[in-house]
Amino acid sequence: MPKHFIVGFIILSLAFLAPLAAAQGGGAIEAQVLNGTESDAPIPDLTVTLRSFRGMGDELEPQTAVTDAGGRVRFADLDTSPDVIYILSAAYADLEYNSQQLNFAEDETILTVSLQVYESTENPDEANIQVERMHVFVDFAGGVMSVGEMYIFSSAGNRTFIGTVDPESGRHFTMRFALPEGAANLRFQMGGGGERFVVTESGFADTEPLRPGLTQQLLYGYDLRYDEADTLDFSRLLRYPTANLNVLVPRVGVDVTSDQVELSEISTVEGQAYLNLNGQDFAPGDKLTVHFSGLQNIASQPAATNAVSTGLDPKWIAFGLAALALFGGLIYYSQQGSERAIEAADAPLDRLLRAIADLDDDFERDRRGRDSSSQSRQIIRQPGSSARRGTRC
Repeated sequence: MPKHFIVGFIILSLAFLAPLAAAQGGGAIEAQVLNGTESDAPIPDLTVTLRSFRGMGDELEPQTAVTDAGGRVRFADLDTSPDVIYILSAAYADLEYNSQQLNFAEDETILTVSLQVYESTENPDEANIQVERMHVFVDFAGGVMSVGEMYIFSSAGNRTFIGTVDPESGRHFTMRFALPEGAANLRFQMGGGGERFVVTESGFADTEPLRPGLTQQLLYGYDLRYDEADTLDFSRLLRYPTANLNVLVPRVGVDVTSDQVELSEISTVEGQAYLNLNGQDFAPGDKLTVHFSGLQNIASQPAATNAVSTGLDPKWIAFGLAALALFGGLIYYSQQGSERAIEAADAPLDRLLRAIADLDDDFERDRRGRDSSSQSRQIIRQPGSSARRGTRC
């Protein structure tokens, strides 16, 4: 056998076996479980599970360990390959808490991490719910205004809010949302209806516990019919303090006015223009009202086909995912959903994604220079109107 062939075979063999050797272990994760409600006191005798995923999400065999008196656990002989992701989880007070995604960097063999857990409460005053951003997206087709709403919110308390018990359903309600009168075809992101959300007389309630310091997202949609009417009043009661709120409206020949939000025109994106109505610092109990008129000026379009209670129009999901991506707040299944939504996107959807990205950039610039940039945010008003802000879209 030629010598150069043997040498080549050895080199190829070593190249093939090197990743296998790295996958045999050598890494360790050292974790400490702390009680965030009790000034980060360590939690002893608590079972911690280490889950691992390779590549595109194939889950490997989980491992478990019990914390010592100092709340510490150690998982050894771990694969340090960069394509392996680890997540720590622990059940405390009947709730599961997870770490961030962990993986080993090149030449790294030990990861040290804290896993925080919290005491629970049913008292909403201890939850201190804060809405960082509320996005409202509207579209018009076939006598229907389709509405998508996305909330980015968190709990500023130091206990996990599990909600108050609803006597009718027997479930814990953490957040409640009232819908406009006449709202129909309520649907949720990823079709997550009956398991998490409960329909109420005035709208719906969320049953997901609110963990301190964890930014969460909620995206849902519904329809409002206007048929042959030329006007529509869109009204929303805000139950929680809301730092930033915007309404995004396509420019299709409709007049838009509101006393609560200012209008600034979004630049045209690939031939389609949108209006961004925005406002800041809303208190609980404030009401948002937007008046639409000239609805019959809209060019004839086919009726909306997204009136399904099992899921959202991909447009609204893509809107929400694009906004969340700007904050780095996407969880794993949302990242997968984003890929699916983008794969199915057409040119109009691409434009919408860019529009929502632009408006969030505007929000960030506005927050940093709110006191000094009043001239940069022009208020568009109809001639002769100084109280009601409005424009034709």
